[in-house]
Amino acid sequence: MNWEGFKDSVTILPDSESAEWRQRYIAAFIDTSSSFYQERIASVFQFKDGPAYDGYLWDCLQGYQQISKEELNRRLLMHEIVMVFWDIHSAERIRVPNYWRFPKAAVLRLQSNALEAAFEYLPEDIYIFDHSVTWTLITTHEYNNSSSLIYLASEIEKA
Repeated sequence: MNWEGFKDSVTILPDSESAEWRQRYIAAFIDTSSSFYQERIASVFQFKDGPAYDGYLWDCLQGYQQISKEELNRRLLMHEIVMVFWDIHSAERIRVPNYWRFPKAAVLRLQSNALEAAFEYLPEDIYIFDHSVTWTLITTHEYNNSSSLIYLASEIEKA
């Protein structure tokens, strides 16, 4: 799928709705009590291109298993509509051209088959889930044995 086709297949949620979905995601999957989260994600820093944090949410996952790219695609296609977002980083720290083709704090809604065909248009570290917020697929920029680390997590039961 080319860029124009992908862009046309995506709904960018309004800022307030994007913020709400991020918070629901974080509440479901991220250990917000960890010192890493408090120091590197909850603490937002001001950069030339706006506020950003310098950690990765996946560093604070509460429970997960590593899966292959093939397994990610298989599980992704089990869902018709998905949402996607990425970590809010500064262009001062990530200097990859066209890294953010969408607003940094956006959450996208799209069909899973469109996402499968167009990962190249999104940042490396993305968080995929659906309206149930009971599962997530995560791609990272880290590598293990020459393949990108990919995680699957299910919502942790809260005591």
